[in-house]
Amino acid sequence: AIVTAGVAMAGISARGQSASADVTSGGQFLFGVFELLGGLAALVLLSALVKVAFSRFGECVDEQLFMQHLFGIPLFFVGSQWEKIGPKIHEWLAKGDWLLVAMLLANLAFTFAGSKARVTFAGRAPNALLVQLVETLTKFISLFVTALVNAPPFPPLAFWGGSGVLILGTLQFLSASDAPD
Repeated sequence: AIVTAGVAMAGISARGQSASADVTSGGQFLFGVFELLGGLAALVLLSALVKVAFSRFGECVDEQLFMQHLFGIPLFFVGSQWEKIGPKIHEWLAKGDWLLVAMLLANLAFTFAGSKARVTFAGRAPNALLVQLVETLTKFISLFVTALVNAPPFPPLAFWGGSGVLILGTLQFLSASDAPD
């Protein structure tokens, strides 16, 4: 709970200065909370499913990633995502901006490597809570680096306070002793 509170504080304050009052209405806030809880539940269920599948059929990370992408990629083309990305790629290629194309390809490669590492970790981790902690820390580090790269202006003080709460929650989790037998 402490880790989640830290992420929430840092995330809200990171976008707080540019957000308008109507964006933070009660209905949209609740919708965002339910999206967050749904995403967390999906990640926990995926981790549990990977753990069960690996214990029953053996560890096969490549096959698991293939099945995830087999069903996920068609959803990418059904929505409007390709309509947003496709023209940009054509524009970069027409201008000869190979640095942006190389960065896009590097992002794809790193994303795939990260997915492979996450699936392997989910199968080998002793419990789902540890998997969730690592997922949360990974996402927070991404937010933290983005905030620093886009500075100045630096994030508000509440962002740093949320970061501190996240770090304290993580240290508290990692230093907790096992229950006596």
